[in-house]
Amino acid sequence: MTRAIILEVAERHGIDPSDMHGPSRLPHLCRARWEAMSILRERGLSLPMIGRMLNRDHKTVLHGLRRSG
Repeated sequence: MTRAIILEVAERHGIDPSDMHGPSRLPHLCRARWEAMSILRERGLSLPMIGRMLNRDHKTVLHGLRRSG
């Protein structure tokens, strides 16, 4: 379920799913990650769980959720 969300968001943004986990902070990749974070949070996942899925710290996930509005 959660992997499918990441794949769907990556496809929608025209990026490789591995970029969602990578270190790059290019704006288009960040927007895709923020969208995935938002969807995963709506599904009830905790910040640390989302962070582990995307190779990020829970505080980075919190920042992304605030940015995604």
